[in-house]
Amino acid sequence: MVSRTATIATAVLSGVLACSAGGSAVSAADKKPDARKVDAKKAEFFESKIRPLLLARCGTCHGAKKQEGELRVDQRQRLFRGGESGRAIEPGKPGASLLLKRVTARGDEQMPPKTRLKDSEIAALRQWVVDGAVWPVATGAESSRGDDADG
Repeated sequence: MVSRTATIATAVLSGVLACSAGGSAVSAADKKPDARKVDAKKAEFFESKIRPLLLARCGTCHGAKKQEGELRVDQRQRLFRGGESGRAIEPGKPGASLLLKRVTARGDEQMPPKTRLKDSEIAALRQWVVDGAVWPVATGAESSRGDDADG
């Protein structure tokens, strides 16, 4: 038969272990970034770096007034769908994103054709694509990510 002291010690030890395990789970959860904060940071990055870059460096030929190659960079769905050459953006896949291929190309394939983007601008575009190409939307009608742009 188990002594009363052993039973109490087992109960206390079990309680301590349960509390410490629960505390660890809470601590781990607290360290995980809040998805809303991450999305807010990505949205801010888009609005401060990517949208102005697309409009200033690509919008003349691929904007509201003119869409060379049927590509438009001022509208989320149109950019992700792409133009005559195919999808311009593959969220999370910089190597598969035509936009990145064109801004890093040399010669006839280079975009913009006359003045190459700065390395910092290319790096910003690459980071945006790596991070899922978040494009904030004004309404709930379309996703803020480009991975649903086919439909």
